[in-house]
Amino acid sequence: MRLRSRLLGIVLLLILALLGGGALLALERQWPAALAGFAAKTVCGGVFIAGRPKDEVIENDLLSLSAVMRLVDLSIDDDNQRVSASVPLSGTRYAMWRPARGCVLLPPDEVPETAILTAANEPNSRVGALAGVDATLRSERLQPATSLWPEGAGTLPRDQWPKGVRAAALEKAIAHAFSRPSMSSVRPGTPTGNGQGTRAIVVVHRGRLLLERYSPGFDARTPQLGWSMAKTVLGVLAWSRFQSTATDLRTPVVELVNRVPRPQWVGEWQRDGRQRITIDHLMTMFDGLDDPPDQSWLRNELPRMLWVVGDVGRFAGEHTLAHTPGTTWRYASPVSNLLSRVLRDQFASHEDYIDFPFQSLFDPIGALSATFESDDDGNLIGSSYLWASPHDWARLGWLLANDGEWQGRQIFPPGWIDYAGARRQDENGHIEPYGAHVWLTVDNPGLGCASNRPLPPDGLIATGVWGQVMAIFPTRQTVILRLGWKAPDEPEPPCQLLTDILDALP
Repeated sequence: MRLRSRLLGIVLLLILALLGGGALLALERQWPAALAGFAAKTVCGGVFIAGRPKDEVIENDLLSLSAVMRLVDLSIDDDNQRVSASVPLSGTRYAMWRPARGCVLLPPDEVPETAILTAANEPNSRVGALAGVDATLRSERLQPATSLWPEGAGTLPRDQWPKGVRAAALEKAIAHAFSRPSMSSVRPGTPTGNGQGTRAIVVVHRGRLLLERYSPGFDARTPQLGWSMAKTVLGVLAWSRFQSTATDLRTPVVELVNRVPRPQWVGEWQRDGRQRITIDHLMTMFDGLDDPPDQSWLRNELPRMLWVVGDVGRFAGEHTLAHTPGTTWRYASPVSNLLSRVLRDQFASHEDYIDFPFQSLFDPIGALSATFESDDDGNLIGSSYLWASPHDWARLGWLLANDGEWQGRQIFPPGWIDYAGARRQDENGHIEPYGAHVWLTVDNPGLGCASNRPLPPDGLIATGVWGQVMAIFPTRQTVILRLGWKAPDEPEPPCQLLTDILDALP
């Protein structure tokens, strides 16, 4: 693979030379480093978090994206649980699995020897978090559970399904999501036919798992990346922490990032209009921070944030102000990472911050496959990097559908549904289809709903790139989960899948 990559690298250099200004812009935006970083982090997560075969991850998660991925030289170190990747002009990038932090991508030019010393000094928070968890919930990945979901892994027997469930219609709706060929969803060498990139569909109704289906190579225990579904979980974590500490969500950000030494961007915010940005503005994305006007692939900032910089909080904090806070809405991933950085300062130690998702959310409901990854600086990447098995994603969805109540216990303070689901309008009176780090179903064209087949108006939907969907319908007591890897194109909008499933339920 190395000889082929070198030859392709020469071709790439020639193309860059011909592109001229475009090549300079690509280098300025650090695209080669981003490409190598994406490859290293993707393979690290697939192998060391999801536990999938190396060849399958490389073939289906990388090479299926683009022929450009064949430029990548990869090396997987099983002993040290790290992956290195390089492309021409990038140098070598490393992603390393660390306890409780997932696969941490090292910044460009950082060598793994230094990172190993850092990781060795970190407490294994995940082991400590699991110590007090009931053995029956410890991990479905180790042995099958004999009890029904959510206590275990079992689906509700069909003879116990609620009256009014139309089994044939439900199965047909799910089959449609697997109906088209897609090599990105199956193991190499297996027949195609599991299409649209779908890797998992799970349907929960009235607190029980009714039906589930998986692509070859995946099952209920395989952790999968939710991409931007992480935003919704981060929003719940922020709600939980700020409510439990009686922090007014109208508190300015600059008052909450107050540990010494304070980041430089906080001082800059105090000197201009950004000092008025509140937690509520971040939660609802009415912060007013700038968004690059040109979102072409060469100028897009997301690859730099996720796969180049080592501190996603600082990257987000350095954005300038474009609008008066509270007047203009726009969906932006850096805002989620800024919220994560603010959340970090609400704990006495970094260890407490890293442990918080486990101790306050994942472990109490038995979602023990969940891993919220962090950047090299230690910030949870709230915009994009939460892994969980389909059963555990569904557990999170069911918890949210019940406003934080889990089997008689309140896991996070109530009121999240009302806050997250409230409709908000901009200064021009336009009502946005977004709540507090979660999408709403009403007047949301992105869902692709026909006018004669709307979704329930109280629906809350977490979505992610390439078709990740966790749809929560509290009044219907239903959670619908779809996970997949339909790249580089998006699958069809989710509304048909969601409405077909809901129509089959009482």
